[in-house]
Amino acid sequence: MIEQPSIPKIIDSNIFDVDTNKERDIKIIDIDIKDRFPLKVAEIPDVYEDYVSVRRFVLELPCMFAQSTQPNASYPGYRGTYICDQTPLWTLINDVLLKHFSEEWGGPHTKAIHFPFTTGIINTKHVQKTTVSPKNPLVTLLPHRDKLPPSPGYFAGLIYLNLPNECAGGTGFYTSSVDGQLMYESKMVPNTMILYQQRIPHSGEIKYEDYLEKFRITQNFFIGDKYYWF
Repeated sequence: MIEQPSIPKIIDSNIFDVDTNKERDIKIIDIDIKDRFPLKVAEIPDVYEDYVSVRRFVLELPCMFAQSTQPNASYPGYRGTYICDQTPLWTLINDVLLKHFSEEWGGPHTKAIHFPFTTGIINTKHVQKTTVSPKNPLVTLLPHRDKLPPSPGYFAGLIYLNLPNECAGGTGFYTSSVDGQLMYESKMVPNTMILYQQRIPHSGEIKYEDYLEKFRITQNFFIGDKYYWF
């Protein structure tokens, strides 16, 4: 007998609600590296109205080791993707870029803000088992650039989705991918989004012992890198 399909799990789209009119204490950090445009990191708190439900959704979303599905990826963890309407999030991001990155955004360098909901899941125990460098299990987290200069209009971002008692490390920004001088570390804070130009050398700040039994949970996106139309 053919097994009958089970009832599908229905997701309430309201879990992705973002109040674009909320007053937020946005922090802007200048990254002092010579570049055509000022390099900055923006930290935006209180993104989702119900980030705990988003976190739960991430942990229930099927995911695979990134390097097995994207051979050129250096991401040392798992990724899952889900297509949904993220217009409120796009609106918030666009508002932040227009206000705080006006030298680079809002003109000829502006890219489309369309991306799927993409998760980033890192467990350092699993990274050690799958790494290409056994002597340094977190080598893929060394400073790197997503887009090399000149690449105006290309931004990256993530939203931290760990609960307060799960938070450790964050994201570091460096002078270069060569000398590795840390200029700023964005500490992991629940429901906080960071935005930055893809050409800033950066790295996940993760110690091996940070996520042995738990996961570093983020939503990750690239603006201007890929285009998704609904």
